[in-house]
Amino acid sequence: MAHFFTGYFFIKMIVALVIFFFTGILFFSLRRKRYTLALLASLLILITGVIIHIFFGYFHADSAGHAWGNEDAFIGYRYSQNLAMGNGFVFNPGERVEGYTNFLYLLCMAAGYLIAGMNNLYIFSCLFNVACIIIALIIFYIYVASRLGKAMAAIAAFLFSLSTSIWIFVASGLETPLVLLIQLAMWIAVERTVEKQQPRDIFLLCLTFILSILVRADGFIMPAVALFYLLLKGQKQSLLYGSITVAATLFLYLTWRYSYYGYLLPNTYYVKICGPLAQRLTSASWQFTRIIFNNGLLAYILAFAVAIIEIVVNSFKRKRLGLRNVSFEVLFAVALLVYWFYVGGDHYRERFLLVLFPLGIFTLLRFIAGSAPQKIFLFLIILIVALQLKPLTIFDSRFDYSVSKYDCRITLGRFLGQRHKGELLAVSAVGKIPYFSELKIVDMLGTNDLYIGHKKVDFFGEPAHNKFDADYVLARKPDLIADWVEDAENLDLINGMKREKYTANYRPLYLLNTGKNSFCPNIVEINNLPKKDIINLVNRGYRYIVLEKKK
Repeated sequence: MAHFFTGYFFIKMIVALVIFFFTGILFFSLRRKRYTLALLASLLILITGVIIHIFFGYFHADSAGHAWGNEDAFIGYRYSQNLAMGNGFVFNPGERVEGYTNFLYLLCMAAGYLIAGMNNLYIFSCLFNVACIIIALIIFYIYVASRLGKAMAAIAAFLFSLSTSIWIFVASGLETPLVLLIQLAMWIAVERTVEKQQPRDIFLLCLTFILSILVRADGFIMPAVALFYLLLKGQKQSLLYGSITVAATLFLYLTWRYSYYGYLLPNTYYVKICGPLAQRLTSASWQFTRIIFNNGLLAYILAFAVAIIEIVVNSFKRKRLGLRNVSFEVLFAVALLVYWFYVGGDHYRERFLLVLFPLGIFTLLRFIAGSAPQKIFLFLIILIVALQLKPLTIFDSRFDYSVSKYDCRITLGRFLGQRHKGELLAVSAVGKIPYFSELKIVDMLGTNDLYIGHKKVDFFGEPAHNKFDADYVLARKPDLIADWVEDAENLDLINGMKREKYTANYRPLYLLNTGKNSFCPNIVEINNLPKKDIINLVNRGYRYIVLEKKK
């Protein structure tokens, strides 16, 4: 009984009660036409979902290493840390490698590092992300209200707030909420520009172009779609100013990147875009199927599909392609999905697809608002809510809430920083362990290593996890090597680090508990243990090993 009131089920009961309570307020507000109160209810649902996920949720299927924030967020924090400390925009001081994709966000986190310090930077980033998502929801509500009325806007805000994928990535510490805010602002700005052609709207649109290009390495995609949309709509003046803005921003940014890092593209591009296109498409297709059925995107993907079919049917009727009538949200959704499939999806599933929730909500409501009978409309909304809340059931381990969260990577990072200060560490998980240990790193998967990052490979298994070179890592002669145990009997590691490769110069030193729950101890020194005891530890869940160089 005590476990029930402190763990998984109790927290989910709280989430359900909060949603039920504020849903009641929302429907009461709609009946009384008190739309500001309805918006407030949606904001409170969203904030509650985010806060609960920060303190009780997870950020990847590998829950033990993703208990407090997303692993990739801490890669960025390390760049921000070095920038704040005067070492430059680098991962290892003295090595210029662009192993990040979120330049603008890292500038914000560098300021956050100076304000909050090393141990509180994750909380600072969460507060920053909450502010971004609140603004995003408000401007989304205002825009939908201007198009479909305040009642539909209240429902749109409600559906937005119940997008559980948004909860995850606001709480992750990643730049995703800032990206989503900029994407929504650009969507609204381009539509206002087409309608009113006011200098203020053109200026705001150009500003969103600049921010989009700086906030992510692939941030040029949405401005490119927006320029194409302006071309379709015959907006010559807006197209001219927008094109100049995009060209100037890209020129200045790429010039700085090349002068600072020596490449026009970030190292992350070379790490991620590899292998045959067919394998990338297969990987993305598998991920996409899981996302649309398990994370609440199904209804919105169907709405986009209906919109596309409508364009095709009208084109056949008029015997010419009807792209001039395509909406921006549909155009961008198609472009985003084409790009997402091209790169092979993402290691963190729906991270780059969050904008499809508000775009899809608007597209769907535009179809059914005023046309569907009230009972059918209500049934559809309830069905969509059920689909979006599906991850809260047994289908998504990121919602396996826990009060006493254990993060094995933070634990190991702090431990190595205290025990092995100043040593060189080779590791494949280059977020939390490097950030909290502050050791110099050899990145075994190449995100922050030029040699591995630019290595050619002829296969694709998972985004950003396809490139490795055990011989190169050993040639760097790190003091420590840390990675997952692939074979307990032989102590072979993943990423090609077989025992026969390392055993001449390295020996096992520590095993780390990689289970979801904390043990005592979580890190076991194994250099003097017999082989059978080491195998037993691995089989009990100590599946992450640290090797040390023989003296």
